[in-house]
Parts: sequence; structure tokens; C-alpha cells
Amino acid sequence: MLISEEYFEPLERGALADEIPSPARSFARDAWARFSRNRLALAGLVLLVLVILFAVFGPLLSPYPYDGMDSFSRNLPSSPQHWFGTDQMGRDIFTRVLYGARISLLIGFASTAINLAIGVVYGGISGYAGGRADMIMMRVVDVIYAVPAMIYMILLMLIFGSNIYSVMLGICVNGWVSMARIVRSQILTLKEQEFATAAWVIGASRSRILFRHLLLNCLGPVTVTVTLMIPQAIFTEAFLSFIGIGISAPQASLGTLAQDAKMQLTFFPMQMVWPVLVICLVIFSLNFISEGLEDALNPKGNGQ
Repeated sequence: MLISEEYFEPLERGALADEIPSPARSFARDAWARFSRNRLALAGLVLLVLVILFAVFGPLLSPYPYDGMDSFSRNLPSSPQHWFGTDQMGRDIFTRVLYGARISLLIGFASTAINLAIGVVYGGISGYAGGRADMIMMRVVDVIYAVPAMIYMILLMLIFGSNIYSVMLGICVNGWVSMARIVRSQILTLKEQEFATAAWVIGASRSRILFRHLLLNCLGPVTVTVTLMIPQAIFTEAFLSFIGIGISAPQASLGTLAQDAKMQLTFFPMQMVWPVLVICLVIFSLNFISEGLEDALNPKGNGQ
């Protein structure tokens, strides 16, 4: 049916300028706007950044070395010279807490990055390939997941010793499994969408469709999962060090500091409070950030 031109009138330039409320925003800016409205998430981000800055630069600016012992300054209370006091060997607890936070954050972020890379690639390939390849790859995942993670960690500690690298390797042995399952489930849904079919029709290769289209659309769930994996890795390292099979002296993590303070808990309980307090601050801040990211990256989930 043809409509006569008499029903239409030319639109003058700038006629709709007053009707446009705001310029279009990108997905990243829109997500940041929603994230910044969450006060707990924003406070968690600021707190995490402060802890990272103190952990990186604090030991460099401190007048006391993290392993410097002073037999005349043992178990001192908090003072202007030693903000958190000293331990049973006369070492400054404030400096050791900052150094321990650096080690714990390094393990948490590095192991999470490794798990992210392995899990995204493995889960993406498994979900996109489908069929027999998907079945075989998922059975491998089931076998790895069936063995408790603590067994992997203890065996690696016995083989490679108690150090940062063995702890990270122990966390990464089966830490990527959950990420792979999440990515696979997302890819199984996304590869049936119209945009994936359109990319295949215009001649895009399978690898381009997977890495340039499908995986980018998994960004929301992957980001939220990453923010949950970091505190899990930090807590795992702290637990291993607390029970005595984690990082060994002279290196110190937050878990190692808590383990050292356990013997002084009855007479000097504040030596235990400081490392545990930093662990709680980091874990709470990351949990708040995770909740904020979940709302910001999935506006449909909260009714926005």
C-alpha cells in the first residue's frame, strides 16, 4: 500500500533537539553509573584501592624492615613508634601486616587471573564445540573437581615446598573449574542467538565468533565470578598458612601473621586482631564490589 506524500512534512533542522534528554551512553559508562549509585560497592572499591596502595608502598616507606628483629622491643603495645606494636621477636607488626597484605593480594589476584584465563578458554571451547568434544571436556572437569582441593595443595606443598608459587599452583589446579562451567553454560545459550548466526552467515571464522562475539557477551557473569574468586583465594592462602602448611618464614602473609600470633593470643590478643582485621576488610570490600557489579552488569535482574 502506497501512502501519498501529502501525509508527510519535512522536519526542520534541530526540531527534536529539545526532546533528546541526554546523549547515548556506552555500556561501560552506563554500568559505571549504576555501580556508583551503590554506596556499599563504591565504599568497597575505595577501601580495596587503599589497602592495595598501603600494601604496595607501605613497606617501602616504613623505617622498619618486615623481618628485622629487636630483642629489646618484644611484645610492645601500640605506640607512635610502632602503630600496631611489636611481636614476640620485636618485629614491627604494622610493617609486617602491610607486607603480608601484599603477599596475600598477590596470591589472590595472580591465581584468579590464571584461573580466569584457563576457565574462559576451556569453557568457551567446550560450549561452542558441543557434541562429543563437549562431553569429553566436561568429564575431565568432573574428574578434576571430584578430588578435594586440599589434597592437591598438600601434595604440591610436599613436592615444591611452602612458598608463594606452590600455593598459587595449588589454588589453580582446580580453581578454574567453576569458571569453565559458568562460561560453558553461557556459550551454550549465546551461540543459538541471532547475532552468532549472522556472524557465521557473513563468513566469520569459528574462532572469531567465539572470542570476538560470544565471550564478550559473557563479560557480566565472568566479572562477578572473578570478584568472588579473589577473596576465596586469599582466604584459602590464609587458612593454609594458619594451619602451618602455607608460606614459610621469612616470608609472611596475613595467614602466617595470624598463625604466629596464635601462641601469644592469651597475653597479647591484639597481635591476632590486626592481620585478621585486614583479611576481613579485603574480603568484605570484594564482596561489596561483587554485589555492585552484579547489579550494574545485569540491570534486568534488579528490575531496571
